Amino acid sequence: VDGDNLADNACDSEHYTDGSIDHVHLAADCIDGDNIQDDVINSEHYAAASIDNEHLADNAVDLAEMAHGTQGDVLYYGSGGAPTRLGAGTNGYFLKTQGGSANPVWAEVSTTDTLPFRNLAINGAMNISQRGNKTGVTTGVYGGPDRIKFDYGSLGTWSISQTADAPDNTGLKNCYHITCTTEDASVAAGNMLAIQHIMENSNLHRMEAGTSDAKTWAIQFWVKSNKTGTYMAELYRLAQGGTSRHISQTFTISSADTWEKKTMTFAGDTDSGGVMSDDNAAGMQFNIWLAAGTNFTSGSLATSWTNYDNTKRMAGLNVNLAAEQDNYLKFTGLQIEEGSTHTSFEHRSYGDELAACRRYYCTYVGEDGNGNNEPFISGFHRSATVLSAQIIYPVAMRTPPSIDATEASGYWYIGGTNTGSINGGFSITTNSNSHTMCWIYATESGATVGQGATLMGNNSASYFALSAEL
Repeated sequence: VDGDNLADNACDSEHYTDGSIDHVHLAADCIDGDNIQDDVINSEHYAAASIDNEHLADNAVDLAEMAHGTQGDVLYYGSGGAPTRLGAGTNGYFLKTQGGSANPVWAEVSTTDTLPFRNLAINGAMNISQRGNKTGVTTGVYGGPDRIKFDYGSLGTWSISQTADAPDNTGLKNCYHITCTTEDASVAAGNMLAIQHIMENSNLHRMEAGTSDAKTWAIQFWVKSNKTGTYMAELYRLAQGGTSRHISQTFTISSADTWEKKTMTFAGDTDSGGVMSDDNAAGMQFNIWLAAGTNFTSGSLATSWTNYDNTKRMAGLNVNLAAEQDNYLKFTGLQIEEGSTHTSFEHRSYGDELAACRRYYCTYVGEDGNGNNEPFISGFHRSATVLSAQIIYPVAMRTPPSIDATEASGYWYIGGTNTGSINGGFSITTNSNSHTMCWIYATESGATVGQGATLMGNNSASYFALSAEL
């Protein structure tokens, strides 16, 4: 009995028992695609896992056999191990893995993480320190890392330094470091301490302050101190033909001697009084307050932009970093950017940060803390008592600068065999419109008029810098 002796469809499932026809009763290759109607065998006709790699010939299932998907779809394995379809994502999105414990997703490419110079803070990594360290500090002063100012209100004595300490796995290496060397536990009404980053108006236009389009400020930094408690962060817009405006919020140092990352956002100031001038003046301060008397704490905290009211600036601050000798605070990784998202820290090259810092302060001698025998400038003896030299700034400075230098006798000498000795004292001449060069004059004696001369540092403490600080 074969196919020639059986009518079509004479034998069907009613004429044989379950399992009576198996591969033992079938000749090899006797049933192929020609003998099976389309779709008569589906998942109901085979046992689970009965079709696996051993039952499929090499390349038996190819892309043509996997048709009927939707263009742009992606297949992945879900939590149960089964293939799962992820529908096509939005144009321009990328497939983002979330590790082994979550399914992949489509994600938008960040334009903020990749945007250069998004950080409004200069020297946020605290790598540039042109002035060197300061000790015995009892006044407001720049020291240690550039662009950070210690704002002092008669409370204790301090040292300021750049220190090689930073949180792990951040790419940061240095920090701004202040230490109390003489304590003052009694905070009078007008006493205060803060560290400041002061920003120039011309760098802040993107924030649209004082308009209905005012942007949110996203600020982040790392901080470390032995003194736990509630500190204060503040944005303070300096008066520009009107009144100053400010906004504050608290943050907590929870664990002593431990790096902690702080993130915060401040709403944009839409009040017309908050408009930034289009100039090179100081426009905005970011302040971290370390102590404050009742002149600053007696009101209700200004958690929204407020016209100047000292009593509302620091309400809620409960620390006094000056209370005990050796109290310290370390600060690094400052990033100030537009928007409500805190992007990864923008690491800039040393050269870029140095150039940005030199717009405000530029050291020529003594940056490494030792100006001895360091050549400064070459010029000529304008007279027997005046050495004259021209300085071309490495970058355009914010304003025509002033001199910051050691000017007493014994700090400078004329190099080589040139005649004349420096008696100390410098003066500067610059056109009020010039931000790129100046003439420097040094007081001397016994010089030969017209002879060229090189001015040299004569002491480890010798230094010379030009300042156009905010």
